[in-house]
Amino acid sequence: MSRSAMAVETEMRKYLSMIGRVGTTDDDGIETKLLKYAANLCFFLAFLLSIFYAVFGGILSQSPYYALVSLGLAIVYSGCLGLNALSLFGSARILFLLAINAHFIFLNVLVGPWQGAEYTALFIFILPALMFAQGEIRSLALSLATCAIGTIVGIWLGRMYGPLLEFSRQDYEIGYYANGFFIVLLIVAIVRMLHARMLGSYQKSEVEREKLASFLRDSMPAPVLAQVMKSDTKVADSHSDTAVLFADIVGFTQLMHRVSPALLLEFLDELFTAFDALAEEHGVEKIKTIGDSYMAATGVASAHDAGVDNLFEFALSMIYMLRTVSQRYGFDARMRIGVSSGHAISGVIGATKKTFDIWGDTVNLASRLEAAADPGKILVSEPTYWRLRERWHFDAHDAIELKGLGTVATYSHDPHDGPDNTVDFTKIRRER
Repeated sequence: MSRSAMAVETEMRKYLSMIGRVGTTDDDGIETKLLKYAANLCFFLAFLLSIFYAVFGGILSQSPYYALVSLGLAIVYSGCLGLNALSLFGSARILFLLAINAHFIFLNVLVGPWQGAEYTALFIFILPALMFAQGEIRSLALSLATCAIGTIVGIWLGRMYGPLLEFSRQDYEIGYYANGFFIVLLIVAIVRMLHARMLGSYQKSEVEREKLASFLRDSMPAPVLAQVMKSDTKVADSHSDTAVLFADIVGFTQLMHRVSPALLLEFLDELFTAFDALAEEHGVEKIKTIGDSYMAATGVASAHDAGVDNLFEFALSMIYMLRTVSQRYGFDARMRIGVSSGHAISGVIGATKKTFDIWGDTVNLASRLEAAADPGKILVSEPTYWRLRERWHFDAHDAIELKGLGTVATYSHDPHDGPDNTVDFTKIRRER
């Protein structure tokens, strides 16, 4: 295809695309937009067909009435576009169906049946199928029935009273083939434009799907995301060996009153971004953040997930990272962290905004441990202590009461407590 031909096709597509968008709004769904787009193309192409009949048919018939009626129908078809622009899509479709059937009857009476009018009948039956949604079965059936009745009436009236206009055999043949060619051309144009529109909508939906997947990748484990994306079934799992962490910045409320919102937001963004990078390095799943609180876990993605050791190392790196970032901002911020291990359940909740979360006594205990921890220290449950005590030093801490579990023994670890801390912070430091 030459450059000039490509330029012409591009301009035609732009013009037809502009016509196709008449009456569409941002609130319309994809199917509604496609229906309006198809209907607008049908209205416009029927308008062109009427202009063709007015000019070409008027010349062959040498009848001003033929040309005037065709021009009148062209005005009606343009009125369908106007109704759609006024958000009267239903009225536009009804007017169009009545006009296109009247047009067919008019042609049969003037030139007689089987003189090229059958091409118009093909055009008539294709158009309603493009203008009704899958759920509008009754409306589609009624429109097709209307077209069938219009076709039968047109052929019958053409046989009974037509043709009112006399043509030479040569003119009949010219009109027959010209009408067929123009109708086929219009059908091809509709198919090409709808194909381009549907392809564009598909590509747009794929982009939106990828954006959603990208967002969900940051909010849930990869195996869970795979289940969510491939089916609509509820995602729920039970985990026998889960470790849960809650972390909270001490004195954050007072900090809010001392610094500007912009500076505080910048501080939190840098800190939590660093936490996310550390979580990924240690094989820890970030569950969520609420204000200045950070929740993470291991053992919720798969049976071969990282364990409580990884989560505890992550907790230590969080304390170090907080100190590094807060010093850069001139803050004296410290963090309380609670870690517990045991059974938990996980799942995805929500319809339009899906959220991955975990529940259970292990989760509740980790939250209570964080609230009871001393600033700058990590408080763990007894089962967690027995799994970590060979690597890290712990001191007995006050027991806490937990509803349904009674009194729970706890153990505290001070990250700055000397040689028992085996984590090399210089290896896990992450600067932005």
